[in-house]
Amino acid sequence: MEFPKVDIDKIDLIDSEYENKSGYVWSALKLIEASKGLPVFNIPLASIDLSFLPFRVDNMHDLLFQMNRVKNTDLKYPIILDDHGVVADGYHRILKAIYLGKTTIKAVRLNTMPDADSKRDV
Repeated sequence: MEFPKVDIDKIDLIDSEYENKSGYVWSALKLIEASKGLPVFNIPLASIDLSFLPFRVDNMHDLLFQMNRVKNTDLKYPIILDDHGVVADGYHRILKAIYLGKTTIKAVRLNTMPDADSKRDV
């Protein structure tokens, strides 16, 4: 007897976004493009603020979705810090690096932010 498989939703990079504290929103693709050519450096994982959840997890299905993203992420790509040093892209890579016992992660920092894609009310 074969049992049904539980499907895990997928997300494309085009659907990933970063929203800063002021409500400005950038697509991950725009941030990646803006970070091209910037120097890559290592930062200690212990210096990254882990006191909040950067994505919504309301149930086990959401948790499976996020776990799958962590599993499938590639640490060869640096995380992206915004112009204030806040992680704008790369939380799944951070989680994977911590889980694997790494002490640092590759990063780039934007000196200026590109034009935001939109603004949400905060």
